[in-house]
Amino acid sequence: MIPAFRLMPLLLSVCFASVVVAQRPLSSDDRKALKAYEAALGAYMAQDLATAEASLQQALKRDDDFVEAYLMLGQILQDLHRPSEAADALREGLERKPRSFLRGHADLIALLHASGRYDEALEALENAERNEYLLPVRWEEGGLAQHHRTRASVRFAAAAVETPVDVHPQPVPGDIHTSAPEYGPAMTLNGLTLLFTRERPAEAGHLQEDFYVSTREDVSAPWGPAVPLASVNTPGNEGAAAMNGDGRVFCFTACESPRYDYFGREGKGSCDLFETVVSADEGRYGLGDNLGAPNTRAWESQPTLSADGRTLMFTRTVTDEKGNRQADLFVSRRPSLSDPWGRAQPVPGAVNTPGHEGNPMLHPDGRTLYFVSDGHPGMGGKDLFVSRLDASGTWGEPVNLGYPINTHADEGHLLVSAAGELAYFATDRETPGDLDLWELSLPAAVQPTPVVALEGLVVDGVNMEPIAGAMVEVLDDAGEVLAQIRTPDGHFSLPVPIGERWWFRASHRAYIMAIEPLEMAAWQPEEIVEIALTRFAPGASVMLKNLRFDSGSAQLMEGFQPDLAPVIEALANNPELRIRIVGHTDNTGDAADNMLLSKRRAEAVRQYLVDAGLAQERFDVKGEGSASPIATNDTEEGRALNRRTELIVLD
Repeated sequence: MIPAFRLMPLLLSVCFASVVVAQRPLSSDDRKALKAYEAALGAYMAQDLATAEASLQQALKRDDDFVEAYLMLGQILQDLHRPSEAADALREGLERKPRSFLRGHADLIALLHASGRYDEALEALENAERNEYLLPVRWEEGGLAQHHRTRASVRFAAAAVETPVDVHPQPVPGDIHTSAPEYGPAMTLNGLTLLFTRERPAEAGHLQEDFYVSTREDVSAPWGPAVPLASVNTPGNEGAAAMNGDGRVFCFTACESPRYDYFGREGKGSCDLFETVVSADEGRYGLGDNLGAPNTRAWESQPTLSADGRTLMFTRTVTDEKGNRQADLFVSRRPSLSDPWGRAQPVPGAVNTPGHEGNPMLHPDGRTLYFVSDGHPGMGGKDLFVSRLDASGTWGEPVNLGYPINTHADEGHLLVSAAGELAYFATDRETPGDLDLWELSLPAAVQPTPVVALEGLVVDGVNMEPIAGAMVEVLDDAGEVLAQIRTPDGHFSLPVPIGERWWFRASHRAYIMAIEPLEMAAWQPEEIVEIALTRFAPGASVMLKNLRFDSGSAQLMEGFQPDLAPVIEALANNPELRIRIVGHTDNTGDAADNMLLSKRRAEAVRQYLVDAGLAQERFDVKGEGSASPIATNDTEEGRALNRRTELIVLD
């Protein structure tokens, strides 16, 4: 979108006043040129821009030094969304009489920048500064600040063109593009399902936004034909989706209709955020439920979700005390997936500006945010930026993705793959006004932390049937939840950081939690992870294989205990359960010492659970020493398995 420069208020005093009140003569004395100019002025005031343009061309044909005609023509061409031609007309007038319209030098700089004529914009900027054309200008409210932003953008763009990033953007391959705009991509973690927004004519003749879905067999294949998402689409506007890992849940924007309200949904403002979930019995999405607190009477749109499902970012329009409207990024959080969303606050850090920010995309790594803005120095229109989350929990100074990722056209709706190398975005660079989805390989400097899609199934350990409603989480080695999902049918897809040690945890209220360590070196992306849970029942047991004791002692190490964190939650949710804690050792050393060590370690586990708030009388402790091996003691691997702590459900 080209910024809306308004020359008209200043031209009234510079150009038109000489006609209306004869304060000073016009620069032409050709009677026919003056007559054509007056006709153009009348047509312009009547908003007949085509006639005004034609009359000014007649005036300039009669007198090609007619300064005021050039200045008015620049305004008209700007109103007709022809910024490059507007810049040419404005420059012709200013070159003939540089001090006739001093504010026009700032407009010329901005128009040249918005047209992608960066060298000329820099030359015009340096010329204005060298001759101090702008020093006497009496700026309108916010005009000087806008000029400072344009000045920074001109210098940035001129340098960016000289040092382009090595990328080769191209249209997304496959059968998804039409003559209508396509934008707002969202994708499942495995990269096989693409959801996007398309503009299309409604039955009443107006344009509306709907969701379309395309799939492919593997990540190297082109996308197949896109089909409408009938269960969510209505005759109103739906768009800008954010999917969870496996695509069974997604947030989206729906907008109000003057006649039909929200088409069966409940809304608060002009556009609100909704969530829809795949029905387990029907296998299709619902119409969508309002997200609640994040929505207001303002315009909310373009949601993005964190991998753990507890952080929501989106775009909201805000109006300042002077009535100026802008779009900013906001964030809302919830303690868990079952809790409601909290009230939204502006995203902390350096992201928001007095300009417009939008299209946030929070990468599954949780620390990299992509968005569009026209308020940070850029190439013109809306550019793509990246910001990183710092240790204080705020977002750092945004970095422009560079040229030719960004151009003078509008870029937006960036989607970065889980692995972080491939990016999808919407642009109209080839067909202005018609957004299409393009892709490119991101430069390393602006890539996120790569993640892969961990896909799997949570099953009952006895009958091996999938467990609906199980909670699945990925944790780092310090116990921080990196990703979280509640599975409608036991299946899940979660992002996992590459090159790290992490923990995979599954839970359900009726089952004993399970947690397993996973190493990237021992896991392949195409594998399906299966984890079996044991029901709470007398005699049921779970092995605590990952307890962290100080070396050679019964003292538990401080910090994250991956096996005990889920036990605490499970027992808190099932207060009627009593548990026996049994310690085991291998056969190395004295049997009596092993018996004592095993009991002390069981007691240490009990104390850990009591310190977490669980009643001591719920636990019975026992030391077995080396009396109950589950593997051979003749190998180190076997001895490691025998050194364990066991929880047994008593009732």
